[in-house]
Amino acid sequence: MIFKSKSLFFLLGVLFLAIIHGVSAQSGTNNTKSANVTVQITAVTMIDMNPSTLSYTASPGQACGRDITGGTCNETGSNYFAIQVENIGSWNITQVWFNVSQPSQNPFAVGSNLYVDPGNFIALTTNETTDDFYFVDKKEYKAVRTIVYLKDPSGTMPANLTKYNYGRLHNASSEYFYMIENTSTGAVCNATQISYIRIGVNPHTTTQVGSTDFSTGPSVNYIQINLTTRQGGGGQFFAVGNITAGPLSGYAVAVENTTCVVRFAKWNKDFPFDVGSANYSFNGVLTPGDSLAKKIAVLVDNGIYTGSKTGQLTAIAIGAA
Repeated sequence: MIFKSKSLFFLLGVLFLAIIHGVSAQSGTNNTKSANVTVQITAVTMIDMNPSTLSYTASPGQACGRDITGGTCNETGSNYFAIQVENIGSWNITQVWFNVSQPSQNPFAVGSNLYVDPGNFIALTTNETTDDFYFVDKKEYKAVRTIVYLKDPSGTMPANLTKYNYGRLHNASSEYFYMIENTSTGAVCNATQISYIRIGVNPHTTTQVGSTDFSTGPSVNYIQINLTTRQGGGGQFFAVGNITAGPLSGYAVAVENTTCVVRFAKWNKDFPFDVGSANYSFNGVLTPGDSLAKKIAVLVDNGIYTGSKTGQLTAIAIGAA
């Protein structure tokens, strides 16, 4: 009995080893086969901009943003200080610029915030490491009341509104008066007849009156920008020029036909700023998967009505042909 048990144990052991050997031999005979997968990526220009929502709480005259001169408040949602534009398409991007929403009518002296548009407050920098904030495209309307202490190019004070129009570039707590020569009438502007705009060099603030004398002659009170007429589609006319000196140097300026609206642009390359000193915000090669960043700030106008309004910042990109 003992011998038979040993024999049985031996036979089972041999059988187990044989099974193991058989499995190992079977694994060694595995085969492989590959399949080719071809994907044709379509040529498309696509961008993404983040963060897509920013919120600010500010008083009139405040500048909100990191590293902006006079900045006293930051973005209130997540303390964002910059926006990032990413090339999520499939080929190189060569230019990027920006548009902003703008008020459709003069937002001042209305008694409500009906025409307030925060897009008109937005300023960007060259990149995320610089502090050179410029408005994307600032839209300004002529003054709603006579400013009694402004002297026009003819030396008249208050300015003769039948010959000149004027207003101010609102720049948070600093405002720069401007005077437009208009050989049409004071009620409207004729862009084909406007030859220059004069912009004060010293800002108007709550503590100083600023540059208010625009009379012709030797002066350190203003910078004169000579304007030329540009015509776009639909019969649009603008008197346009480049500001190359003074505190607003670097902007392109345009006076709209009939309305006397003045626009100061830096990062908007659309008509009428597709020539001149308005710049592409990016000009080079932005490869797929790469991105660019800009510090962002809002400069809230003095005299703007209370309430919450939403504006828009839009990035536009051109892909390499």
